Amino acid sequence: FASGDYTRRARIERHDELGQMAAAFNAMAERVSAASREASERAAQLEAANRALRESEARFRHIAANVPGMVYQFVYRANGSRGFTVVSDGVRDLFGVEPTAVLRDPMAVFGLVHEEDRELLNSSGRAAVAALVPWHWEGRAILASGEQKWIQAAAHNELQPDGSVVCDGMIMDVTERQLLADQLRQAQKMEAVGQLAGGIAHDFNNILTAITGFSELLLAETPPDDERYDSITEIRAGANRAAALTRQLLAFSRRQMLRPRLLDLNSTVREIEAMLRRLIVEDITLIISLDPDIGWVRADPGQLEQVLVNLVVNARDAMPRGGALTIETSNVDFREAERNGQHHVTIPAGEYVRIAVSDSGLGMDEATRARVFEPFFTTKEAGKGTGLGLSTVYGIVKQSGGYVWCYSEPGAGTTFKIYLPRVVPDVTDTVEQRPSAPGTIAAAAAETILLVEDDPAVRDVSRRILLQRGYTVLEATNGAEALRVCAETTRPIDLIVSDMVMPEMNGPELGRQIRDRHPGTALLFMSGYTRDAALRQSFLEPGTAFLEKPFTPATLAQRVREMLDARAARTKVMA
Repeated sequence: FASGDYTRRARIERHDELGQMAAAFNAMAERVSAASREASERAAQLEAANRALRESEARFRHIAANVPGMVYQFVYRANGSRGFTVVSDGVRDLFGVEPTAVLRDPMAVFGLVHEEDRELLNSSGRAAVAALVPWHWEGRAILASGEQKWIQAAAHNELQPDGSVVCDGMIMDVTERQLLADQLRQAQKMEAVGQLAGGIAHDFNNILTAITGFSELLLAETPPDDERYDSITEIRAGANRAAALTRQLLAFSRRQMLRPRLLDLNSTVREIEAMLRRLIVEDITLIISLDPDIGWVRADPGQLEQVLVNLVVNARDAMPRGGALTIETSNVDFREAERNGQHHVTIPAGEYVRIAVSDSGLGMDEATRARVFEPFFTTKEAGKGTGLGLSTVYGIVKQSGGYVWCYSEPGAGTTFKIYLPRVVPDVTDTVEQRPSAPGTIAAAAAETILLVEDDPAVRDVSRRILLQRGYTVLEATNGAEALRVCAETTRPIDLIVSDMVMPEMNGPELGRQIRDRHPGTALLFMSGYTRDAALRQSFLEPGTAFLEKPFTPATLAQRVREMLDARAARTKVMA
């Protein structure tokens, strides 16, 4: 029994005092045996509980170590003190501090929160603890290295019997998500502004068409020695300057017409180098560094020259006391998508040709960088700029399938980097085809033109231009009215000149119905949008004749004559 064998029992052979002692011993042995069994069972249960606890702790440590971010427990004690009681190793990757440092002093983490976000962190945390509701917060942290991260924190708050509140939560790095969200918002903002700019340019082009057309008609009727001649010339010049502004708006909104061709960026830079040197002042040094093995791109050379001119002018104005202006070209191969955190731009993986324009000027702060491509945004003095230079750069580059980045810090200069997709030449690539110069416009004899335009001023000036060339002109204010004119007139209509966007029935729908009813009638569409924009918005079918507003009388007359001559040639061949 002393050795732990509680199964032994005394034999009871007598009923005297010795027998009573044996019975008492057996009863005690039974109780000891039962207690021993219970102790063994409790020990086994305790061991199982300890094993489960160790496994649970191991699972918690595994989860805490592998979950992205920092897992923590924070306690608000009844005596007013507070602090972390659990901090996972993820705090090292997230904040660059050791868990032991955070357990000793919560400010090892809280002190990294951006000063503009601390008040919301504190107030929202206090409110959630007081109401015992889940807590969520998002803000910025500035690490000791200077790196900025966007972090998101969440916690469950629970009141304890001793009056303390335990907050179980986690903190995650959401910088990547925030950059993507910023990029999306920026893209949406630029797209919205672009649509607005394109719409304004479209409507403004209608007005300019009338101003340009009437001023040209007046000049044709006014002798040069007439005192009104110079005034009319100034009106025409003002209209031309306004037309240039609308072209810049259309460039920003990616609604201008591009004529892309195979292009060597080095050649483009060399061709305009002399002009660029004339744009800068003597105390600015122009440095050009061209990669001799530069790849090919497909772009409009004229528009790319405009991009370089705008960037050089912008750099010049950023160096009022002189400095260095550098233009560089190089090949770039992004194995993975490349992101510019400053300006929220992502470039897909692939091969690109890069052209960079850098200056050593004043630089820009974050607020200015965020708006640098917006139309009409400028930091220059009144009268020193329209605020359309960089927005034009943005629009041309985006319409060319490229990307533009802006790097800048106050006092450290600015660099604009443009990335255009690198292409491999093929047999379809041709040299740039420039339009032929307008020739003499011959007057027509008996051709009839139906003019369809909802803007009275544009319709009036177009009618006068066509009448001066000897055409018979019928008029309609929209597509539905044009169909009625076609049905009621007894003379054949040789050409329909129609606006694209009109009430009741637009130009393309009119064109479809005209082709069905009068297959031989030629169609010429005109619009304040460009051909590219009309094609993208499904206004215009590929191959359709198109005239961009604002146009001059000579341009309209020439395009009409070309259409009628082409129609006559087709009719002759068919005959």
